[in-house]
Amino acid sequence: MKKIITIQRILLITLTALSAYLYSCNSSGTAKERMLLNVPLVINKSSEDIVDMMGKPDSIYNFGSSLGPALVHRYKRNGIEIYYVNNQAKEIIIREPKPVKFDMNYIKYIGIIPKDPPDYIIDSTVISWSNIPGYAEIALITQAVDDKNFDYFIMVKAE
Repeated sequence: MKKIITIQRILLITLTALSAYLYSCNSSGTAKERMLLNVPLVINKSSEDIVDMMGKPDSIYNFGSSLGPALVHRYKRNGIEIYYVNNQAKEIIIREPKPVKFDMNYIKYIGIIPKDPPDYIIDSTVISWSNIPGYAEIALITQAVDDKNFDYFIMVKAE
C-alpha cells in the first residue's frame, strides 16, 4: 500500500512538472500567458501531496470556512490560498498580485476550459460557473480597481 501511495505521489509531481514545462514552452510569462495554478492537479488532494508538488507554504493558519473548520496554506506566488477540510483541498482562492483584465477566458490560466458558458454574470463584478463537473463553483470576483481590472481573481470550490 505504501508503494502505491509513493508511486501516486511521484506520478502527481511528474505530471505537474511536465504540465508547467509544456506550458512555459508556449508562454512568454506575462500575466495573461502564464498558468497561475493547475487546479485539477490540486483540488481534493491532501496537504502532503500538495506540499510535495508546490513546496512548503509561506504561511499556515486555521480558518472557519463555509465548508467548516479549515487549515489554510498560503503561497505568496499569485496569492494562492488552499483550504483543507479533513485534509483535502476543498477550496482555493487565487489573488493575482497585479490587476488583470476581468475576462471569462482567464479561467484557462487555472487549467480549466469550460465546455459551457458561465451560469451567471453580474455586471462587471462576478462571472460564475456551477456547471463544471467536479466543482461546486468556480467564480471570478472583482474588487474594483477600475471597470476593467480586478485584484481578487478566482475562487474554486470542490464538489
